[in-house]
Amino acid sequence: GRAVTWELLPLTAAECFEKAKTPSAFSILARGLDLPRLRTALEKRSWCAPAQWRHYGAHGGMPGFCFLRDPAQRLAAATSLLETVIERDFFYIRASKIRTPVLMDILRDIAAEEGLPIRYSSLARKYRLSVPTVKATIVALEALFLIRPHGKTWYFEDLGISELLGRSRGTQPPRVVEKLVFSTLKAWRAYEKPAQISLSSFDTKGGAHVPFLLEAKDAPLTAICVDEADFMTEKSLKSHYAFSRTRPQARLLHVHSGADATIHKGKILSLPIAWLL
Repeated sequence: GRAVTWELLPLTAAECFEKAKTPSAFSILARGLDLPRLRTALEKRSWCAPAQWRHYGAHGGMPGFCFLRDPAQRLAAATSLLETVIERDFFYIRASKIRTPVLMDILRDIAAEEGLPIRYSSLARKYRLSVPTVKATIVALEALFLIRPHGKTWYFEDLGISELLGRSRGTQPPRVVEKLVFSTLKAWRAYEKPAQISLSSFDTKGGAHVPFLLEAKDAPLTAICVDEADFMTEKSLKSHYAFSRTRPQARLLHVHSGADATIHKGKILSLPIAWLL
Protein backbone atom coordinates (compact mmCIF):
# COMPACT_ATOMS: atom_id res chain seq x y z
CA GLY A 1 0.00 0.00 0.00
CA ARG A 2 0.89 3.67 -0.04
CA ALA A 3 0.73 6.39 2.57
CA VAL A 4 0.65 10.16 2.28
CA THR A 5 1.58 12.47 5.13
CA TRP A 6 0.00 15.92 5.06
CA GLU A 7 0.81 18.51 7.69
CA LEU A 8 -2.26 20.25 9.10
CA LEU A 9 -1.37 23.32 11.12
CA PRO A 10 -3.58 25.26 13.52
CA LEU A 11 -6.20 27.32 11.71
CA THR A 12 -4.86 30.43 10.01
CA ALA A 13 -6.25 33.87 10.76
CA ALA A 14 -8.25 33.84 7.50
CA GLU A 15 -9.76 30.48 8.39
CA CYS A 16 -10.64 31.61 11.92
CA PHE A 17 -12.45 34.67 10.57
CA GLU A 18 -14.02 32.67 7.71
CA LYS A 19 -12.56 34.81 4.96
CA ALA A 20 -13.01 33.68 1.38
CA LYS A 21 -9.87 32.23 -0.15
CA THR A 22 -7.86 34.92 -1.91
CA PRO A 23 -4.34 34.93 -3.35
CA SER A 24 -1.95 34.66 -0.42
CA ALA A 25 0.59 37.35 0.33
CA PHE A 26 3.24 34.77 -0.57
CA SER A 27 1.88 34.43 -4.10
CA ILE A 28 2.22 38.21 -4.44
CA LEU A 29 5.75 38.21 -3.03
CA ALA A 30 6.70 35.48 -5.49
CA ARG A 31 5.89 37.69 -8.47
CA GLY A 32 9.07 39.69 -8.05
CA LEU A 33 7.33 43.08 -8.13
CA ASP A 34 9.25 46.24 -7.37
CA LEU A 35 8.56 47.75 -3.94
CA PRO A 36 5.91 50.33 -4.96
CA ARG A 37 3.86 47.75 -6.89
CA LEU A 38 4.37 45.19 -4.14
CA ARG A 39 3.01 47.66 -1.57
CA THR A 40 -0.06 48.32 -3.73
CA ALA A 41 -0.76 44.63 -4.36
CA LEU A 42 -0.45 43.65 -0.70
CA GLU A 43 -2.65 46.54 0.41
CA LYS A 44 -5.39 45.56 -2.06
CA ARG A 45 -5.63 41.98 -0.74
CA SER A 46 -5.47 42.99 2.93
CA TRP A 47 -8.63 42.21 4.93
CA CYS A 48 -7.41 42.07 8.54
CA ALA A 49 -8.17 44.87 11.02
CA PRO A 50 -5.86 45.53 14.01
CA ALA A 51 -8.42 44.09 16.43
CA GLN A 52 -8.56 40.88 14.38
CA TRP A 53 -4.85 40.16 14.21
CA ARG A 54 -4.46 40.98 17.90
CA HIS A 55 -7.34 38.61 18.69
CA TYR A 56 -5.76 35.88 16.57
CA GLY A 57 -2.36 36.46 18.20
CA ALA A 58 -3.94 35.90 21.62
CA HIS A 59 -6.26 33.00 20.75
CA GLY A 60 -4.35 31.14 18.05
CA GLY A 61 -6.03 28.60 15.81
CA MET A 62 -6.06 25.34 17.73
CA PRO A 63 -9.54 23.77 17.40
CA GLY A 64 -11.01 22.91 20.77
CA PHE A 65 -10.16 26.08 22.63
CA CYS A 66 -9.25 28.90 20.25
CA PHE A 67 -12.92 29.94 20.06
CA LEU A 68 -13.46 29.95 23.82
CA ARG A 69 -14.07 33.54 24.93
CA ASP A 70 -13.37 33.14 28.64
CA PRO A 71 -9.58 33.35 29.26
CA ALA A 72 -9.88 31.07 32.28
CA GLN A 73 -11.64 28.41 30.19
CA ARG A 74 -9.03 28.71 27.42
CA LEU A 75 -6.21 28.35 29.95
CA ALA A 76 -7.85 25.32 31.53
CA ALA A 77 -8.47 23.67 28.14
CA ALA A 78 -4.93 24.36 26.91
CA THR A 79 -3.36 23.17 30.16
CA SER A 80 -5.44 19.99 30.08
CA LEU A 81 -4.39 19.34 26.47
CA LEU A 82 -0.69 19.88 27.22
CA GLU A 83 -0.73 17.71 30.34
CA THR A 84 -2.53 14.94 28.45
CA VAL A 85 -0.04 15.04 25.57
CA ILE A 86 2.95 15.05 27.92
CA GLU A 87 1.70 12.36 30.29
CA ARG A 88 0.51 10.13 27.44
CA ASP A 89 3.17 10.61 24.77
CA PHE A 90 6.33 12.32 26.07
CA PHE A 91 7.70 9.29 27.89
CA TYR A 92 7.14 7.08 24.84
CA ILE A 93 9.40 9.38 22.86
CA ARG A 94 12.05 9.82 25.52
CA ALA A 95 12.70 7.76 28.62
CA SER A 96 13.03 10.35 31.35
CA LYS A 97 12.60 10.85 35.08
CA ILE A 98 11.52 14.49 34.62
CA ARG A 99 8.10 15.00 36.16
CA THR A 100 5.19 16.48 34.22
CA PRO A 101 5.08 19.74 36.30
CA VAL A 102 8.75 20.37 35.44
CA LEU A 103 8.09 19.79 31.74
CA MET A 104 5.20 22.25 31.93
CA ASP A 105 7.50 24.81 33.58
CA ILE A 106 10.07 24.32 30.81
CA LEU A 107 7.34 25.01 28.25
CA ARG A 108 6.41 28.19 30.15
CA ASP A 109 10.06 29.30 30.09
CA ILE A 110 10.22 28.73 26.33
CA ALA A 111 7.01 30.75 25.90
CA ALA A 112 8.36 33.61 28.01
CA GLU A 113 11.46 33.94 25.81
CA GLU A 114 10.06 32.73 22.50
CA GLY A 115 12.00 34.22 19.63
CA LEU A 116 15.21 34.56 21.66
CA PRO A 117 18.07 32.03 21.70
CA ILE A 118 17.28 29.35 24.26
CA ARG A 119 19.65 29.48 27.22
CA TYR A 120 20.19 25.78 27.78
CA SER A 121 22.68 26.23 30.61
CA SER A 122 20.28 28.55 32.46
CA LEU A 123 17.45 26.00 32.19
CA ALA A 124 19.82 23.24 33.30
CA ARG A 125 20.77 25.15 36.45
CA LYS A 126 17.19 26.12 37.20
CA TYR A 127 15.86 22.55 37.05
CA ARG A 128 19.05 20.77 38.18
CA LEU A 129 19.44 18.95 34.90
CA SER A 130 22.39 18.48 32.56
CA VAL A 131 22.60 20.59 29.41
CA PRO A 132 22.36 17.48 27.16
CA THR A 133 19.20 16.45 29.06
CA VAL A 134 17.63 19.88 28.52
CA LYS A 135 18.45 19.78 24.81
CA ALA A 136 17.05 16.27 24.44
CA THR A 137 13.92 17.28 26.33
CA ILE A 138 13.29 20.23 24.03
CA VAL A 139 13.80 18.03 20.96
CA ALA A 140 11.22 15.62 22.40
CA LEU A 141 8.76 18.49 22.86
CA GLU A 142 9.28 19.28 19.18
CA ALA A 143 8.49 15.66 18.31
CA LEU A 144 5.15 16.14 20.09
CA PHE A 145 4.37 19.02 17.67
CA LEU A 146 4.33 21.58 20.48
CA ILE A 147 7.28 23.71 19.37
CA ARG A 148 9.30 24.15 16.20
CA PRO A 149 12.95 25.20 15.79
CA HIS A 150 13.98 28.21 13.75
CA GLY A 151 17.53 29.50 13.70
CA LYS A 152 18.74 29.71 17.30
CA THR A 153 15.27 29.79 18.80
CA TRP A 154 12.00 27.84 19.02
CA TYR A 155 8.44 28.92 18.34
CA PHE A 156 5.23 27.29 19.51
CA GLU A 157 3.14 25.60 16.86
CA ASP A 158 0.05 27.44 18.13
CA LEU A 159 -0.10 31.11 19.05
CA GLY A 160 -2.84 30.57 21.61
CA ILE A 161 -0.87 27.99 23.59
CA SER A 162 2.16 30.28 23.53
CA GLU A 163 0.13 33.24 24.78
CA LEU A 164 -1.55 31.30 27.59
CA LEU A 165 1.70 29.74 28.80
CA GLY A 166 3.52 33.06 28.72
CA ARG A 167 0.69 34.85 30.49
CA SER A 168 0.61 32.17 33.20
CA ARG A 169 3.94 33.60 34.35
CA GLY A 170 2.20 36.89 35.05
CA THR A 171 3.85 38.82 32.21
CA GLN A 172 2.62 40.14 28.89
CA PRO A 173 3.61 37.65 26.16
CA PRO A 174 6.52 39.18 24.18
CA ARG A 175 7.11 39.46 20.44
CA VAL A 176 3.50 38.99 19.32
CA VAL A 177 4.12 40.43 15.83
CA GLU A 178 7.22 38.30 15.37
CA LYS A 179 5.30 35.15 16.30
CA LEU A 180 2.53 36.11 13.89
CA VAL A 181 5.10 36.48 11.11
CA PHE A 182 6.59 33.07 11.84
CA SER A 183 3.15 31.46 12.00
CA THR A 184 2.29 32.99 8.62
CA LEU A 185 5.55 31.95 6.96
CA LYS A 186 5.12 28.45 8.37
CA ALA A 187 1.65 28.18 6.81
CA TRP A 188 2.95 29.40 3.46
CA ARG A 189 5.66 26.77 3.52
CA ALA A 190 3.23 24.00 4.46
CA TYR A 191 0.39 24.87 2.11
CA GLU A 192 1.87 26.75 -0.83
CA LYS A 193 4.98 25.00 -2.16
CA PRO A 194 6.56 23.09 0.73
CA ALA A 195 9.35 21.55 -1.33
CA GLN A 196 10.37 24.88 -2.81
CA ILE A 197 10.27 27.26 0.18
CA SER A 198 13.04 27.52 2.74
CA LEU A 199 13.12 29.56 5.95
CA SER A 200 16.26 30.65 7.73
CA SER A 201 17.69 33.58 9.68
CA PHE A 202 20.72 35.85 9.56
CA ASP A 203 22.94 36.87 12.48
CA THR A 204 26.32 38.53 12.79
CA LYS A 205 28.78 38.83 15.67
CA GLY A 206 28.16 42.57 15.56
CA GLY A 207 24.54 42.07 16.62
CA ALA A 208 22.72 42.30 13.28
CA HIS A 209 19.68 40.04 13.31
CA VAL A 210 17.27 39.29 10.48
CA PRO A 211 14.86 36.74 11.96
CA PHE A 212 13.36 35.52 8.71
CA LEU A 213 14.84 34.83 5.29
CA LEU A 214 12.24 33.54 2.84
CA GLU A 215 13.65 31.85 -0.22
CA ALA A 216 11.60 30.16 -2.90
CA LYS A 217 12.18 28.81 -6.39
CA ASP A 218 11.72 31.45 -9.08
CA ALA A 219 11.16 34.19 -6.48
CA PRO A 220 13.55 36.78 -5.05
CA LEU A 221 15.13 36.14 -1.67
CA THR A 222 13.21 38.16 0.91
CA ALA A 223 14.74 39.32 4.20
CA ILE A 224 12.17 40.20 6.88
CA CYS A 225 12.85 42.21 10.03
CA VAL A 226 10.14 42.68 12.66
CA ASP A 227 9.34 45.33 15.26
CA GLU A 228 6.60 45.17 17.86
CA ALA A 229 6.25 48.97 17.66
CA ASP A 230 4.53 50.78 14.79
CA PHE A 231 7.80 52.01 13.28
CA MET A 232 11.17 50.70 12.15
CA THR A 233 13.78 50.73 14.90
CA GLU A 234 17.43 51.57 14.39
CA LYS A 235 18.33 47.93 15.06
CA SER A 236 16.08 46.66 12.26
CA LEU A 237 17.43 49.26 9.86
CA LYS A 238 21.06 48.36 10.64
CA SER A 239 20.28 44.64 10.41
CA HIS A 240 18.77 45.10 6.96
CA TYR A 241 21.76 47.05 5.71
CA ALA A 242 24.17 44.48 7.18
CA PHE A 243 22.35 41.70 5.35
CA SER A 244 22.08 43.62 2.08
CA ARG A 245 25.85 43.88 1.98
CA THR A 246 26.02 40.08 1.78
CA ARG A 247 23.06 39.65 -0.61
CA PRO A 248 22.60 42.94 -2.48
CA GLN A 249 19.87 41.53 -4.76
CA ALA A 250 17.63 40.48 -1.87
CA ARG A 251 14.31 42.22 -1.25
CA LEU A 252 14.04 43.88 2.16
CA LEU A 253 10.78 43.85 4.12
CA HIS A 254 10.01 45.24 7.54
CA VAL A 255 6.88 44.22 9.46
CA HIS A 256 5.40 46.28 12.30
CA SER A 257 2.24 46.64 14.40
CA GLY A 258 1.01 49.88 12.86
CA ALA A 259 -1.35 50.64 9.98
CA ASP A 260 0.83 52.52 7.49
CA ALA A 261 3.26 51.31 4.83
CA THR A 262 6.36 53.23 3.78
CA ILE A 263 9.35 52.65 1.54
CA HIS A 264 12.58 53.65 3.26
CA LYS A 265 15.02 55.26 0.82
CA GLY A 266 13.66 53.10 -1.98
CA LYS A 267 15.18 49.98 -0.42
CA ILE A 268 13.03 48.69 2.46
CA LEU A 269 9.28 48.18 2.35
CA SER A 270 7.88 48.65 5.85
CA LEU A 271 4.34 47.30 6.12
CA PRO A 272 1.70 46.30 8.72
CA ILE A 273 1.50 42.72 9.92
CA ALA A 274 -2.16 42.76 8.84
CA TRP A 275 -1.09 42.84 5.19
CA LEU A 276 0.60 39.43 5.41
CA LEU A 277 -2.24 37.49 7.07
